[in-house]
Amino acid sequence: MTAIKPRKHDSVGKPQKIEASDFVAVIADHLISRRFSRAQVEAAVRKEITDLASLFVDKEPFLGWRAENQEHAKEIAKILRKLQQKLNGAPKGTQMALFAFGRYGNEIARPQDMDWEEVARYKIRFFFYLESMGRSCSIIGKNPIGTYHTADQEKQRCATSALLLMMGLNAGEPASSSENSPLRLIANALFETACHERAAEWRGAHKGESADLRRQCGEALADWRKRPEAERELLCREARAAWGLHE
Repeated sequence: MTAIKPRKHDSVGKPQKIEASDFVAVIADHLISRRFSRAQVEAAVRKEITDLASLFVDKEPFLGWRAENQEHAKEIAKILRKLQQKLNGAPKGTQMALFAFGRYGNEIARPQDMDWEEVARYKIRFFFYLESMGRSCSIIGKNPIGTYHTADQEKQRCATSALLLMMGLNAGEPASSSENSPLRLIANALFETACHERAAEWRGAHKGESADLRRQCGEALADWRKRPEAERELLCREARAAWGLHE
C-alpha cells in the first residue's frame, strides 16, 4: 500500500503515535471535491477522524480472534497439564525450593529467614491459578470466544467512513476498491490514525506495510451500490450535517 505517511520515530527510534492532523492532508489529497473547498474538506476529515477515534476508544476490549484463541487454548492446556504433573512429581525438597524462591525471589537468601507457612500458601495459590487457567483454556477451546476474522468492526467502520467522505463531499464514486484506489488509500489512512495501536502491530508483523482493508472496502462499495438512490442521498446529507457543512 502506498501514499501513507511514514510512521514517526522518537530520538531512540521507537514508533510514536501519529496525530490525526498528520493524516488530514493525506486524506484530503484524495478527496477532490466538485462542491466544497479544500478547507471544508479538511474540516470534514478532521471531524470524521475525531468521531472514529472516540468510537474505538469506547469499544469493548478486544478478545482476540476466535480461531487463534481456540488453537492457543488447546496448546496451553497441554502445557499446563504437563507442568502440574512435573511439579507434583518433583521431590518434596525440589518443590519447596521452587515455591520458596518463587514466592520470595532474591528478597531472602537464607532458607531459615523464610516464612514457610507463607510458602505453603503460595504453593496453594500457584496450583489454584494453574487449575483456573486450565479451566479457562477448556472454556475457550469449546466455545466461540473472541471475534471472527470476517467481522473486523474497526476496519469495516474505517472503510465505510472513507466511502462516505468520498460520496458526501462530492469527490466522485469510487470506481473500485483496488490497492491504490482513493477508497483504499483513505480507508487505510483513517485506520492508521483512529486505530494507531493495531496499525502499528500490523506494520511490525508485515515489514512496515499498511494494514489490509481490501475486503472491507470491497464490501462497503458493494453495499453502497445496492442501496436506493434516495437512501444514498439521505446518508450523504446526514454526513454533511455531522461535519458541519451546510446544504
